[in-house]
Amino acid sequence: MIQSPDASPIQETALREFSRLTALIMGRAPLQVKENLLDHIRERVTDIVLIGPSALSNQIMQANNISLDPVTGSDGYLIRSVELDGKNYLLILGERAVVALYGVYEYFERFCDVGYFPEGDHIIHKERLPLTKLDVVDRPRFAYRVQHLESRAVNLVQSSYYWTLDQ
Repeated sequence: MIQSPDASPIQETALREFSRLTALIMGRAPLQVKENLLDHIRERVTDIVLIGPSALSNQIMQANNISLDPVTGSDGYLIRSVELDGKNYLLILGERAVVALYGVYEYFERFCDVGYFPEGDHIIHKERLPLTKLDVVDRPRFAYRVQHLESRAVNLVQSSYYWTLDQ
């Protein structure tokens, strides 16, 4: 995971949550590097996660003709995987800083089968996180998701609509 030197506190929370959930799923936390130190490890990594805006995410978006236009003016976000120069990049970002956190929770719920329940998160162990062939644009019908964030902060969000009685 790459952390922008200009990361807001909510982006830092999103990075911590990504790291926490990755550790629960894979048994180990991902390497977290400040963006300005990426060149020192770039040759040794194949998967790079970018949460929230940064110089590198802007560069990748420009090189791949990716736009935030579909989520402009909302609490919407993009979850997009990009292959570039032999690396797999996962971008989770939107126009507002807070959407990085929404995108992280959605990524883990949709692609890693994590469920968020009052009694605790439901985690399925995996060897790898899915980092390819992802293309999600989520734009809510309303301007802000304040209730969703407040609910998650006190661990009340439930994802039961993704689960059957057998699971």
